[in-house]
Amino acid sequence: MSNEEGIIGNHGKLTLLLEKSTVEIANIPIEKLSGEEADSWVKRLTKHVDSCGCEVGSVFLSISAVCVLLYGCYHFFYLKLKFQFQEIIVVMLFCLVMALAGKFVGKRIAKVKLKKEIDQLILLLKAR
Repeated sequence: MSNEEGIIGNHGKLTLLLEKSTVEIANIPIEKLSGEEADSWVKRLTKHVDSCGCEVGSVFLSISAVCVLLYGCYHFFYLKLKFQFQEIIVVMLFCLVMALAGKFVGKRIAKVKLKKEIDQLILLLKAR
């Protein structure tokens, strides 16, 4: 593969990423980037385009697990009450809802970061 083919390949990948992120690419002069720059932008944008929100979802789930643990300790040791089946179901639903909320927040954060990265790319290309 020649150097020119590599540059075209990187530009193609960048074009696909921008299309996947629902950006109007007609106004973005991608050909002004060198092959290395295009590859760098592909790497920067890929992590935001392909983000599923799992990292933030796992943080939310961990926080909910700590809350449930604290509630359980308070409920069992301080109030001296036994757990009922309904409480266990509510706790499980709480953890599920928190994990899904975290996943949604994570996807939203990735979308905002992707928009910022694309705006930086557009500014860079307009400056040339």
